Amino acid sequence: MQFWISTVAGVAFTIAGAGETFMAVLYPRAINGPITATVNRVFHRLLKLGWIAGCRFIVAAGPALIVTQVLCWATLLLAGVSLIVWPQLGTGITARGCR
Repeated sequence: MQFWISTVAGVAFTIAGAGETFMAVLYPRAINGPITATVNRVFHRLLKLGWIAGCRFIVAAGPALIVTQVLCWATLLLAGVSLIVWPQLGTGITARGCR
């Protein structure tokens, strides 16, 4: 039963990651996905609260936001594919204790 759950969750993560990437790359100003919108909101709130203060950090905020978004998409895709492949690995390889 848990294998079906992990496969369904993996498919959902993969579709979410691919959808976010697709919307951001092909339609960058028309549509924001929910994950990209959340990352943007959190990042801008951190800037407004003053957690990231100073001229040097403000200048790097744009590139840091882009890197953060790409890392979120990559994490979604990696987690999704991992959850899909995990049930297929089986139990053929097991660890033995040291003798």
